[in-house]
Amino acid sequence: MGAYLCIASNGVPPTISKRIKVSVNFPPMLWIPHQLVGAPLNYAVTLECFTEANPSSLNYWTREDGQNMIHDSKKYHTENSVGNPSYKTHMKLTINNIHQSDYGTYKCVAKNPRGETDGIIRLYTSSSPTSSSRPPTTDLSKSKDIWSKQNGSSSANSLSVSHVLDKGAKYQSNLNEIDKSQQKSTADSYAKDHFYENSPENTENMGDRLKFYSSMLLVACILPIMLLKATR
Repeated sequence: MGAYLCIASNGVPPTISKRIKVSVNFPPMLWIPHQLVGAPLNYAVTLECFTEANPSSLNYWTREDGQNMIHDSKKYHTENSVGNPSYKTHMKLTINNIHQSDYGTYKCVAKNPRGETDGIIRLYTSSSPTSSSRPPTTDLSKSKDIWSKQNGSSSANSLSVSHVLDKGAKYQSNLNEIDKSQQKSTADSYAKDHFYENSPENTENMGDRLKFYSSMLLVACILPIMLLKATR
């Protein structure tokens, strides 16, 4: 099917052409992508059929008895979409608010002057979709990860950090304080050393040392000169 173009030319203008359209009449052909369709109660579902026919076919839906054509209503909605090329048709039947009586067999039917065909789709009940459950949580209320560092003898207080997980939701940190007496002794030791380094007595001794070193350096410089003059 389609258009054909016939062209005649002998080198002498004009060229002659003729367009011929070929149309083939054939009975309806039908195929179904899903012959078994599941849907839960009180939900909506859409059934589909695809047909090809030329000339164009009359397309409709029926129940399994094939006696009564299904028309648009609150329960049913039908839709026929013409494809490309125009002899193709996409049939849809939407069933709303499914009840128990809606389950069963449905037929999509296509008729034209050349013939008739139908296809069967079976609608069956299925379970309702459920929301995904939350993953199980692990109880870690008694789980502890303890890190400790000790300084000095075994009797000295330790500096420790404790991490506690309470039911996977609570997180606590605890930093133990150093014993006050240890803090005081450390501070006293530092103050004593610092005071000794900057005491007046220590500063005076350092000045005497500088004077001594300066005198020795001066003698070391003058002595060679005096020896050189004496030899002359």
